[in-house]
Amino acid sequence: MGKIWDGFRSLVNSVCGIFLIVVIAALDIQVLCRSFLGFSTTWSEEVAMMCFTGLIFCYLAQAEKEEAHLQLEIIYQIWPRTKFWLMVIGKVICCMYCAFVIYSEYLLIPPISKLTTAATHIPIVAIHALIVLGSAMWIIQNLISISALIKERRAERA
Repeated sequence: MGKIWDGFRSLVNSVCGIFLIVVIAALDIQVLCRSFLGFSTTWSEEVAMMCFTGLIFCYLAQAEKEEAHLQLEIIYQIWPRTKFWLMVIGKVICCMYCAFVIYSEYLLIPPISKLTTAATHIPIVAIHALIVLGSAMWIIQNLISISALIKERRAERA
């Protein structure tokens, strides 16, 4: 199961890399058109915004895996015995937040199912589907991280 999860996360991370390239290209095109050609594109800001949002939400699980998110290390230094519980509680709160986001998207998707963006006519549901995917992946990675913390704690006590 771990290899499947790592493979899926790797695939999503590759898609995030493509999103980043698209964001940079769309914004560069917009700047070049405005600065040198005297007009602005109608599509570049929409595409950049959608790809950036997808990039952020889909990369959350990788950031969790790499522990690349913000932490208050000073609290762990002041009260080292609370580190385990603070980390577990933080991950549980993140799971609850993601569950709230998924539920909110569940309520939001039916009313917006037929809406598209103004310039590119991309279905708005697509960006909301990426938000749901990223939130679900973050929940899964948080649960894996909690399990690893518990195993690590048990190994320390043994």
